[in-house]
Amino acid sequence: MSYEKDVTRNHQIVSIGLIVADSDDLVEQASMYAEIKWNGTSRWDAKAESIHGLSKDYLNKNGMTEEDAVFEIMAFIITHFDINSPIILLGHNVRAFDLPFLEKLLSKFEFDVKFSHRTVDSFSVGLVCFDTQDSDELFSKFFKKRLEHNSLEDARMALGVCRKVRLIMDTILNE
Repeated sequence: MSYEKDVTRNHQIVSIGLIVADSDDLVEQASMYAEIKWNGTSRWDAKAESIHGLSKDYLNKNGMTEEDAVFEIMAFIITHFDINSPIILLGHNVRAFDLPFLEKLLSKFEFDVKFSHRTVDSFSVGLVCFDTQDSDELFSKFFKKRLEHNSLEDARMALGVCRKVRLIMDTILNE
């Protein structure tokens, strides 16, 4: 398996799922999901398409432009966060994958959001605590079925894993 240092190089974000969760109990408070049209210049990856299931044709018919997506994302962020404070992200492989794509998209339209240098990553939780190598393995340990492999569902499942791990740890530590 090859590792590309800049995962966003020559590629674009095709969908985004964002969730606001209460930091105390990790319960979802609000969410947004957007599918983004292929921009016509980025490289299209058949392997990625087989994972997310979004074809160029589907996105061109049903997705929004990158610019419209950025305005929806920014409206969601401004509604739910203090944009003067760094935002902590939680996700699966969020630091190495999701954040670079999000920052690239936002910067394309000259938006600079302060994201914290700290993230909560269910990939790391899965690797260390459950010896899992990917989201399919980890999520199958906690959920009966993965409904869809899209960015919002993955964010929900990553949040759910962290919520359940916290409950497990609270139970163990409070015995």
